Amino acid sequence: MVSFMVNTPYMRLTISIFFFFLVTFWCQAQQTYSLKGTVYDSASRESLPFANVVLKTPKDSVLKATVTDSLGRFKLDQLTKGDYLLQVSFIGFTPYEKSIELNDQLDMGAIWLSEKPMGLADVTIEAEAEPVVVKEDTLEFNARSYPVPEGAELEELLKKLPGAEIKDGALIINGKRIEKVLVDGKPFFSTQINVAMKDLPADLVKKIQVIDEKSEEAQFTGHDDGKRTPVLNVVSKPEKKKGYFGSLSSTYSPPGRASTGGNAGIFKGDTRFGINARYNNLGGGSPGAVMAMSEMGSESIPVSISEGSSGISTDKSAGASYSTSIKNKLDINSSFSWSNSETVSSSSISRKYLQAVDKGRTYEQQSERENSRSRYSGNIKLRYKPNDNNHFSFSQYVSQSQAFTNSDLEGITFQEGKVLNTTENRNYSNSISTAWRNQASWRHKFSKEGRTLSIALNFSENTSEGQDSVRSVNTFTDGTITEQRFDQVSSPTDRSRNSGISVTVTEKTGEKSSLRFGYQYTHSLSQTERLLLDYTPSSGGYDELDPLRSSDFSLVQTVQEFNSGYSVNTKKLRISPNLSYETILINNDQTYPREVQTDKRFSGLIPRLSIISYPKEGKQIRVNLSRSMKAPRATQLQDVLDNSNPLFLRQGNPDLKAGFSNHFSVNLHNVNSETGAYSSMRFASSLWENAITNYTIVGDGSNAPEGLDLPIGARYTRPVNISGAKSLSADYSKNHKVLKGKMRMGYGLGLSHSYSPQFINESLQSVRTTSYNVSMNFTSNFSKEITLQMTALPRYSRVRNSNPEQDNSSYFSWSGQFRAHWNSKKGYVLSTNVAYTYNSGVNELGSFSRFIWNASVKRQLFKKKLSVGVTANDILRQLSDQNRNVSSEYIQNSSTELLRQVFRFSLSYRFSKFG
Repeated sequence: MVSFMVNTPYMRLTISIFFFFLVTFWCQAQQTYSLKGTVYDSASRESLPFANVVLKTPKDSVLKATVTDSLGRFKLDQLTKGDYLLQVSFIGFTPYEKSIELNDQLDMGAIWLSEKPMGLADVTIEAEAEPVVVKEDTLEFNARSYPVPEGAELEELLKKLPGAEIKDGALIINGKRIEKVLVDGKPFFSTQINVAMKDLPADLVKKIQVIDEKSEEAQFTGHDDGKRTPVLNVVSKPEKKKGYFGSLSSTYSPPGRASTGGNAGIFKGDTRFGINARYNNLGGGSPGAVMAMSEMGSESIPVSISEGSSGISTDKSAGASYSTSIKNKLDINSSFSWSNSETVSSSSISRKYLQAVDKGRTYEQQSERENSRSRYSGNIKLRYKPNDNNHFSFSQYVSQSQAFTNSDLEGITFQEGKVLNTTENRNYSNSISTAWRNQASWRHKFSKEGRTLSIALNFSENTSEGQDSVRSVNTFTDGTITEQRFDQVSSPTDRSRNSGISVTVTEKTGEKSSLRFGYQYTHSLSQTERLLLDYTPSSGGYDELDPLRSSDFSLVQTVQEFNSGYSVNTKKLRISPNLSYETILINNDQTYPREVQTDKRFSGLIPRLSIISYPKEGKQIRVNLSRSMKAPRATQLQDVLDNSNPLFLRQGNPDLKAGFSNHFSVNLHNVNSETGAYSSMRFASSLWENAITNYTIVGDGSNAPEGLDLPIGARYTRPVNISGAKSLSADYSKNHKVLKGKMRMGYGLGLSHSYSPQFINESLQSVRTTSYNVSMNFTSNFSKEITLQMTALPRYSRVRNSNPEQDNSSYFSWSGQFRAHWNSKKGYVLSTNVAYTYNSGVNELGSFSRFIWNASVKRQLFKKKLSVGVTANDILRQLSDQNRNVSSEYIQNSSTELLRQVFRFSLSYRFSKFG
């Protein structure tokens, strides 16, 4: 009974909150008598030397005063216990004031000063700012250098930045996926990047900063552990830091298609509030065509020219976000979101197999799918700083989702043009899932500078339950098995619990160096039960268990990690070597498909090295070398037979081992402030040991695995360990002004190569894929009213097989886009967008191409706040979601139909007030 109570989410939450406040109380009792900190510019994130620092008594008399040194640091010694007022000021910045209670050696950490808004009496002559600036871990873009039309969203500004790409709602800059968006260093709508891009107005922005953000632990302790998270920080204009903004919009497309939505945001100092709601049954995403430029170095070549979910969907969503800071001690960030999506899709697949055993074999598939999903989620994060030597954080996340899927699939395999096998398959599933996560941490600075202690706890629980069914009829033209029928149902349940603790200490070893030692313990429990019941005609019900395809297991995984690190941080060089020893223990207790109880132990040394160099102003060199260990997933260890498509059977492998991956990368960024040119170069390579890959058997009538029926032409796959897989990629890009700054031109070159081994019919096979990229783009920069953009990305790929009897392949792809936008001073807005993609034929797969043309005209009224317009969308009616994928077994073309609506009538209203 006691064990059960401790394991409940509510008891774990109670214990963690008790721990939170117990340590808080303990920390309040410590006593020392000094004060220090570092002053920064909140916009440029650079330190401010020679800032004035004054400490006053409650009677407003000056007790001590000093100025910051060349690195923005200050320190006041020989202070007595009591209450004081700290004031920090610098010319052109809003003064900083904070009441403090001095009963400890206080480290104020970072003190951020904001630029003071200019009044009419201030000097208004301003030199042209540099378009791009590299500042240590930050790549900064000046918004004035990338003009956008009045009333544009943040997304429009981001599309103009060199190296930026928006794909499927994600923001990618220089190959890095942005994980969160900040506004003046504060969260905005949590991790919902797409919400921030569409809701924030572009005229709010002064600068865009792309930051390789240090971990929270590194920011507090001062020890650089080499971990980074790509973050986008929007630096708002001084006059836009207080006020509100929002928009309302509606679009109608006959017959019977529409979208409507709205958003509002309020900024007031450190308090932020935002709400949004949307309804859209225009098929998913925005009506404009978008060319998804494939990332250089990728093995998959997506050429989608649609935006949004694949298929025709009806989407509804609503959300709210709130953040505030109370007396500079308690930070509160919270958000809530609800979404519902109903999608109908019709897809086709054409697949050409590459291996010798598959010579002359192709596969064609048609599928229809209905999918519905609704989700509620909410989170809250608290950061409490009772004093500058102690930081506490507590966060909780909860969500519930419900999903329904109904799909019909027809597949045919051909051998030299003759039918080898067929399948008619219907799958149904519905499920309800809940998720709960709880995290708490305490970080403490001791009296000795650089000596810190960090303790973090985390708990999570996920549950899922539902019903599903599989019905299929499968025919085979060769062999003794000519037909297979399945009619099965199940009520699967899944449950997982995870808990962990980490302890880290740091010690300063020199003026610019420090050591870190840590221990991390994680305990995970996964329980799954999915008993498949066959339909029996005699009883007219589902009452006969299929043990081969059923699963029932409990898996416990324990991870222990001892880690250490050393950090050297100078003005021009940062070096962070780290070494960890990791041990993974897995206990697998399986009842179905057969009784198995296994205990596995994996261990290894995990080195990691990060080097960042700033050889001169505007240049950054980043080198990363890392090794990681990955244990098999719970589902990969269960030898359950998956027959969701009986032509492609899959089964787990209890004998899997942990795999190791080794990664090396070099990134160079260079900015020429005189010419405004920006260039980047990247090289990356990876090598895998014991990587988990496929072991495939193509049925020939005599090679079925023990206990299984494998008809001729059917494929059986299970995961196995294999070493030797590797990849490398290199690319170079440059963006600079042309035509005396009236346009910006960018171009790039890319190369990628991969080697992928796997077993087919007990023979080791491999495929080498090499791709070459060239990219070019032009963006106008001569007027806010007129925007011209043109991009092109040709790509050539070669696929080479290890077996000389196998077919080698090569193909060419091309993506291009032209976009024009004119916003007249009288309020008329004209725009057109043309996107073209082409993929050449390869072996027996045909070529495909799409030409998408959109055009619109709008009229802006009432000081350009109200907009009325009409859009001709997909004028040539060729919109579809098309992809080409390359694997070690095959090359595949896939296509999903999207909604083709021509005319759309829109009405929108924007409002804002700042000051």
